[in-house]
Amino acid sequence: MIFTAMMLLFAAGGAMAEPIRYTGFVITDGQLGNWKFHNARVVLTFDSDTKNVQMLDESCVGTKAAFNATGVAKVTIIDHERIATARFDPNQIFVSFDQEYGGVGFGSFAPGAPFVAASCSNPESLQPGYPLALHHGTMDFAPGTIWIG
Repeated sequence: MIFTAMMLLFAAGGAMAEPIRYTGFVITDGQLGNWKFHNARVVLTFDSDTKNVQMLDESCVGTKAAFNATGVAKVTIIDHERIATARFDPNQIFVSFDQEYGGVGFGSFAPGAPFVAASCSNPESLQPGYPLALHHGTMDFAPGTIWIG
């Protein structure tokens, strides 16, 4: 899966700020409370602005990455009988793009001390759920690594 909107993460660097929506989806089974769902569409969205994209270097998180944690994150679960939508609290969800290996995806922050990008404090709180997708398609080449998704 490739999420074109997520690829805009790169172009955000020196460009004028513009609204951006990151979208990802999976088909999965799961349970929310007593509601068990099967082959449901789970759609994640994150509405933000390109001015919120930050660059993280290898000394901070172990790889060069683009990162956006400022926005409104929602999840919608759609199965055959029911639709449920929920909004995440601020500072729970982020999107990131690993520029070295090409993985893109949504992530969450671990409980505890917050991650501060400017000083790279508490990088262990970043928990990327990745790769939810791969840059350039389902097979990508990065130095020393071949990704097959």
